[in-house]
Amino acid sequence: MENFVKITDEIVENNNVEDYLIDELKEHIGILFNKLNNNFIEAIYNCKSPIEQLLAIEMERVGLRYINLYNPFIEIIDIEKQIEIKCGRKKYRVDFQIPVIYKNQKNLMFVVECDGYEFHQKTKAQVEYDNKRQRDLQKLGYEIIKFSGTEIWNDPYGCACEIKNIILSKCQYIKED
Repeated sequence: MENFVKITDEIVENNNVEDYLIDELKEHIGILFNKLNNNFIEAIYNCKSPIEQLLAIEMERVGLRYINLYNPFIEIIDIEKQIEIKCGRKKYRVDFQIPVIYKNQKNLMFVVECDGYEFHQKTKAQVEYDNKRQRDLQKLGYEIIKFSGTEIWNDPYGCACEIKNIILSKCQYIKED
């Protein structure tokens, strides 16, 4: 055991893991990295900006798509990118739409927006359009979660955790009669 701890300490100090791993572990790690890589590639597919890609990767990393596996109140959750939502005669494209089917309670639709300064906050007209758009989506029953580009760049993992926590905060047990 003492020898194992010494080797582990050497690995950490030298940041040279590969020299100490047996072939089976190297193969297993390789498979895991390939799966992670594929998950991240799938996560960024259809994203239209770097901040969307960054947030999508972090939503994958926090396991947002799989929270139904460890939360008994969520039956199904999905993450859809660049979805067009009709609101009367208007159509709005949202960065992420996250439908959540809760067990034994009302289902919810979340919209996550990544608001970069250039396209959302540079002019008064952009701000007014975004505000009207948000109200229209809320009238349709969407829960809106917005992040600025700066928030995403500074703490993408924290933003993804916040999305997850908001979705989890809406879970509640409703007793059937």
